[in-house]
Amino acid sequence: MSLSLTRSLQQIRFATIHHSADVGVPVNLEQLKKRLASHNERHKGRNYPSTKGEFGYKFLLYSFAVAGDGQWLQTQDLKYQLYHATDWYKGTESSNQWGFGILLEGNFEVEQPTQGQLESAAQIIYKFNRENNTRLIVRGHREFAAPRFATACPGEFMGLSTDPSSKLSWIIQRVNNLSGVAAPAPMPEPGGTFATATAILNVRTGPGTGFPKLGQLKKGQVIRVTEQLKGEPVDGVATWCKFWFNGADGFVHSNWLAAVSVPETETETGPEPETEPQVSANFVLGAGRRRHSDPRRGLR
Repeated sequence: MSLSLTRSLQQIRFATIHHSADVGVPVNLEQLKKRLASHNERHKGRNYPSTKGEFGYKFLLYSFAVAGDGQWLQTQDLKYQLYHATDWYKGTESSNQWGFGILLEGNFEVEQPTQGQLESAAQIIYKFNRENNTRLIVRGHREFAAPRFATACPGEFMGLSTDPSSKLSWIIQRVNNLSGVAAPAPMPEPGGTFATATAILNVRTGPGTGFPKLGQLKKGQVIRVTEQLKGEPVDGVATWCKFWFNGADGFVHSNWLAAVSVPETETETGPEPETEPQVSANFVLGAGRRRHSDPRRGLR
């Protein structure tokens, strides 16, 4: 069996939250270690590259594990690229290659994670951020996984990072609080230009393809552009559009946006319009013009 590839800590950009799907949250570290020994044997059978087992688990796919009382332990050296997120094909956006997995032991399809587990997950991420002067992107396994490996992990009771009321969002906000980052500002007041995506678009944290990805817009999805600014040129056009996306500022290139007239109640994260949007002729920065580039080129 081959040895896992390695990376530097400075290359790590993602933290993936997992559950094991084994029913019953272990109440303490002793019970957690017994569960991990079982997982280690199961992962051995998957024939993935192993590690040197610096923390006692050569085959375990997670880097940290948390018991119900909040006690946690490191299970793999963070230098290893592991196969926990089933997203290797994403290259620079792969949590397998450029992230680590945190296992909150239990099955959160049928039971709730404990508050101790949520707090410890946040503390692990905060500690890494502080020690490495970074800010990890935190998502659940199913938000990273390749379509062919679709999964419910980390479970319905953990929820999605895009749902502000979910347990996963609680972890993210707790990390922000520990880091002294203010809670997300309220959504901007109505105003600006409404636009629709003319293709599937990746939403970035800044005006360029080198910025981390926040998520995707569907073709036909309506957003409210709050600012148009200069960024990385695409097909000779350097205009990017800023808008509110799942509690944060998101950016997409103007080439694949067209202005529309929509009701004031329509929002970025709301449903797609039931009727074909009415395209305005005065949206000059992108106007949804067809260009030579694939709209997902570098925007994936």
